[in-house]
Amino acid sequence: TVAGRGTAMLEPFIGLVADEVNVKSVALSDDLAQHATFVLRPDGKVLGPRLGGDVQQVFGAAKRGEWTADDDGSVTVAGHRLEAGEFELALHAPDGVDAAALRDNDAVVVLDTTVTPELEAEGRARDVVRAIQEERKALDLVITDRIVVVVSGPADVIEAVAAHRRYVADQVLALELDLRPADAFGVAVTLAPPAG
Repeated sequence: TVAGRGTAMLEPFIGLVADEVNVKSVALSDDLAQHATFVLRPDGKVLGPRLGGDVQQVFGAAKRGEWTADDDGSVTVAGHRLEAGEFELALHAPDGVDAAALRDNDAVVVLDTTVTPELEAEGRARDVVRAIQEERKALDLVITDRIVVVVSGPADVIEAVAAHRRYVADQVLALELDLRPADAFGVAVTLAPPAG
């Protein structure tokens, strides 16, 4: 999830983002507060000489969350404008939430890192694709060569490939995908005879 101001402009690029960061889906939200909050931390060493006794009001208002972020990157707190270098915005995400702020602190990226059995199976199928592609490379096969593949391995690997058989076959240009339960994982690649 990307949450914050202006995230709607990412809509045309959702597929690209998902591919580049290898995530299942990307959701956009303009509700930053639902996913994380920023905590204002004024720099007392810098502000003390400038604000004098008012620095305590600034700290109190910051602690209560009574501040606003300005469009130019400054913040306003307790009637004072703080410029870059006079404060830090720290990202606070709820417990168990993996989040990071974008560089300008106007949006956050939140990752749902829960691995479901379906995602685990998909990951195993992708691992098998990588193993097959490495075997293709080791055999000096041309990238367009159609192949016959035998995958042997533990039941969980075979089940994962079976659930994603079409994906695996399409990715490696397999005419046949033979799945064989075995104690150890192995991949055999055979060059398919030319059609016709």
